[in-house]
Amino acid sequence: MTHKKVAKPSEAVLAEVRALKGHEGDVVVIEPESGRYFVDKNLTLAVRRARKAFPGKVFYCVRLGSPHTHTGVSGRNFGKRNDQGDSRGQKRVERSL
Repeated sequence: MTHKKVAKPSEAVLAEVRALKGHEGDVVVIEPESGRYFVDKNLTLAVRRARKAFPGKVFYCVRLGSPHTHTGVSGRNFGKRNDQGDSRGQKRVERSL
């Protein structure tokens, strides 16, 4: 697999995306060169639409109203409870783009 560097969209495009109303929590996939963006409820749907319009391109993704596009939990005890009934040992992972 080859890795491509993701270009950051212009500040004007990012400001326009941040100003979108009624899309709190939605994902925005931006094609940086054109400035065109796709808003959907989840990353998979937004990327599908973007890839259809721009095959082979690399996209910049953001979640509206959040500094992180993805959040998750990892650790060897993920989903398991200890004797005290809590889930110690889990690590919360957040990635900011």
